[in-house]
Amino acid sequence: MRTRALICVLLLSPAAALAEGPAGLDAKTRRALIEAVCEGESKRPEYGDGIAACHRPSYAGGEEGSDDDVNLGPVRLGSFTRPGSKQALVNLDGCGTSSSNSCGTVLLERDGPGWKRVYLDKSGTFSCPQTFRVPNGRDLLICEHWTLSGYAAMWWVSFGPKAAETHDLFEPLFSNKVYDGCAPGKLMFSLEPGKPLRKDVDSDGRPDLALRVEGRRWTPARASDCPEQLSDSDARLKKHSRPEVFELEFIVGAPGLQPTPATVKALAAIEALQARNYADR
Repeated sequence: MRTRALICVLLLSPAAALAEGPAGLDAKTRRALIEAVCEGESKRPEYGDGIAACHRPSYAGGEEGSDDDVNLGPVRLGSFTRPGSKQALVNLDGCGTSSSNSCGTVLLERDGPGWKRVYLDKSGTFSCPQTFRVPNGRDLLICEHWTLSGYAAMWWVSFGPKAAETHDLFEPLFSNKVYDGCAPGKLMFSLEPGKPLRKDVDSDGRPDLALRVEGRRWTPARASDCPEQLSDSDARLKKHSRPEVFELEFIVGAPGLQPTPATVKALAAIEALQARNYADR
């Protein structure tokens, strides 16, 4: 079984202000972004948390089951398509279908005192906290996504002049998290990525990406070895097993993130471990 493990990398300036939402921006910038996103559509009053909304702009289109209104979700400021540009990524929330709840992400660029729309990318929304400067002057934003079932999502995205391009950081990685039961003689295992860290891997004075992946395996001998509560499975597995640690390092360069030779070998070992886990299960 193979599922996706993602880290998302967007182009962004490390010196730029990052805002988790419009409320994190100053009032003048927030109003200017709202004007650019709404393009003259009638606006509703701002909510208490500073999120403003308007009727869905014509460029956002409309699908069956989608809402008529749009809210400003997380905003990222920086240089996305070229060095030195003053740009903003604005998530359009609340206007998608019930499955996505988003119209996509608008790329805006500073135009005099205001902002102009460059394009709308409907492939998804991008909410990522870590930034990396690449040698050509553009910037990367590292993102991660986790679910309660142990699914780890990691990919990186670059913004071209007309659309965003998504790239997997590495082969799918899945943490089973032993949520499918415990029984005597039945293998329990997990495969978990840790928190992405900054590290100057190639000693060029620029931060690169380092990530530790921890694998665990344990087979209970008796029914009494199994936890009474499903939520205690992780703790029981960690108590009865020793971790197998894989150190992953990715160099930040002009094309994006590139794994080191040692990381390529580690990724192959992780894939082999994952296959062995499911085969022994």
